[in-house]
Amino acid sequence: MQGEVLRDVRLAWIFDASAPSTTASRQQVGTASSASIEVLERDYEYVMVMTQTCDLQRIGKDYEFITVCPVVQDSERSRVSQVEAGHEPKAIAVPWHEIPVVRTKERHEGWVALPSMAVSMERPVAAAVRTCGRPSEAQRRILAEHLGRFYSRSAIPGEVIDMLRPLSDLAKKREGKNTTEGEVFGAVKEIRLRTSPDYDTTPPWQITVVFIVDSEWLPDAPKKRRRKPRLQGDEPFEQLAELITRHRASADQETATRLWRETVSRWIGACKAPPEVSRLRFVVRTHLTPEEYAQSDTLDLRYLTTYRRATRKGHLEPHQTQRG
Repeated sequence: MQGEVLRDVRLAWIFDASAPSTTASRQQVGTASSASIEVLERDYEYVMVMTQTCDLQRIGKDYEFITVCPVVQDSERSRVSQVEAGHEPKAIAVPWHEIPVVRTKERHEGWVALPSMAVSMERPVAAAVRTCGRPSEAQRRILAEHLGRFYSRSAIPGEVIDMLRPLSDLAKKREGKNTTEGEVFGAVKEIRLRTSPDYDTTPPWQITVVFIVDSEWLPDAPKKRRRKPRLQGDEPFEQLAELITRHRASADQETATRLWRETVSRWIGACKAPPEVSRLRFVVRTHLTPEEYAQSDTLDLRYLTTYRRATRKGHLEPHQTQRG
């Protein structure tokens, strides 16, 4: 089934011998110069089945292969916590792994699947190996969601992701917290990015961050002529929450828009534009037209990550041995 952990599996991938890009491929090439495409085989102690369970139950020419990815043990507390919270796109927690991990004040281990290293194999290969844990139905649903996000997330350049990391930090900091700012941030239903020119052109780019908020938090009522309510709080988000939650009947679009702009301006102010971004601005809306949706990318704050850096630096090298 999807998510099942397989033990002692040989995986293979192809590489360009004239330009090997991984430690394993460089070791195989050695000092010999070659311009051919070669196959590299490695034995992994653990891999995870990524193919959907419904496809595993089917037979026929279209279902001869399954997809798996390596599973590694990570011991960096902050990274494991982020993975288990679902905040890392290129890493998925595997809590159903049968081999226990150490959880102490000094050490915080966790099993992590790396879908970016996925490969295909014929079904009989998987059927012939031992298993080491399978997810419950609830765990499998979460796994399916994470795998779906891994393949469907927007292709936003790393420079833009790093620039917007303060928004992700804010979301994680306020997540599940009973705070006024968290309440206001929770009214943001979606964040999208508009880019000019497109990412496939040479930077710099102009980025517009579109905050789509709950319509109840941005009323369309005109400004009232009567005296405006006196709003409590020093911060704009505190006044905004006061306006919407305690003075909704007298809330007007002009005041709410002003407080939203002041609030979001502080959030965006923490994002420092790199040289690749010539202009960073924001807008606050309650909806977009179909054309505006088509011309923008969704920004999933749970998946702004630096896990790719940890992998690139070799901190998450899978346990592997070479046969023969």
